Amino acid sequence: MESWWHLQRHRAGFSHGQRGRRLRDQLASQPDSQGGSPIELPEINEQNAAPGTPLNAYTVTYDRAAIEQYLSRSGEPTGPYIEDGKLTVPPGMFLGAYGRLIHGTFHYEAGVHTASQMTVAKCPPEGTVATVSGEVVKTFERNGDRYVQFLVVVSDEMGDICARVEHISIHGLRSRA
Repeated sequence: MESWWHLQRHRAGFSHGQRGRRLRDQLASQPDSQGGSPIELPEINEQNAAPGTPLNAYTVTYDRAAIEQYLSRSGEPTGPYIEDGKLTVPPGMFLGAYGRLIHGTFHYEAGVHTASQMTVAKCPPEGTVATVSGEVVKTFERNGDRYVQFLVVVSDEMGDICARVEHISIHGLRSRA
């Protein structure tokens, strides 16, 4: 049985593979922070992604427009996310934070999402500027496919954790010959 999140992403027209490739291509075509050549990302492998390897953190603003766009795509109503008269960030938005984090740190051809486990500490109000950071937990092989497990942390301006997501994906597919 597919997860609710997977079904929502499918219904909204999201594809991790397409989205990841598009994001990777956008990041690879951007000049570095000094205005120089496009950033060359290291290939993800056991040497470059040892346990504890930090991922390139970034900030994101969860403004009303982003929240409403997310809710519109997922088909969710706004009502459940109003707390004390204020719109809050839907937890599902935290699940999507890994894409930019991972594809902004490593280059890999495969990008097959296999699992996510999220723990939500709080849903901050709209307008929150959050930092998305993380690290490699481990790499492993199963049935000839190469996997990577990441820990993604979304924190608010005060440094308080909003959510932690353990994400597992395949970064190298076995030969199908």
